Amino acid sequence: VGTEVEAKEQEGADKKVSAGATTEEIMRTVAEVSPRATAEKLVITEVESSACSAIQQSMADETLLTVPAAIRVLVSLFSEITANDIRQKSGRRENNAGELLPSGVADMLAAMEPLDERDVFLDVGAGIGNVLAQVALTTKVSRCIGVEVRAELCSLATRHIQRHAHAYPLLRKVHVMAADVRDVLLSIQAPTSDATVIFANYFLFEETAKLVVAREL
Repeated sequence: VGTEVEAKEQEGADKKVSAGATTEEIMRTVAEVSPRATAEKLVITEVESSACSAIQQSMADETLLTVPAAIRVLVSLFSEITANDIRQKSGRRENNAGELLPSGVADMLAAMEPLDERDVFLDVGAGIGNVLAQVALTTKVSRCIGVEVRAELCSLATRHIQRHAHAYPLLRKVHVMAADVRDVLLSIQAPTSDATVIFANYFLFEETAKLVVAREL
């Protein structure tokens, strides 16, 4: 069981200090809370380690996750999404190529030069955002942008990723936009024009969409 230190003002507002804080850091926080604050106002609160261990791994200086850890997070993120949620409805023109497995994403990233803060990752045909989430959690890219033609998948991605962003701050790098690539000037219109790394799994795109992607990217 870990501990979390809270410095409380007389008015009841809380200011938190990390569990590993030194005495000097604790006292500095006390002074910031109120000039009248004293060490007696520090309250030690127990926190269940099982509930916070994964959160701490990501939140501590926004530490990148290992591939196995990222896969566990992805399962948590998307486990509620069913095949029926993403299956293409009858009569609709868009095709669903399926979601790339985490192992495939990991292999793709391993084959590339290491990504850093100068990079912006773009996923054309982002689906439910699983590739974007994995890239955000395991690389140093500054942003992960997705373009998805099916608005319902875009909504699913945004909702599930935002729901977990408080626990995994690296997910805040992810932004998914509902748009048809034929209607977006990918190469000159922000934010897609900022991309330095582009993933386009467009095997089942319509031919006109493929031509646009080839021309723009």
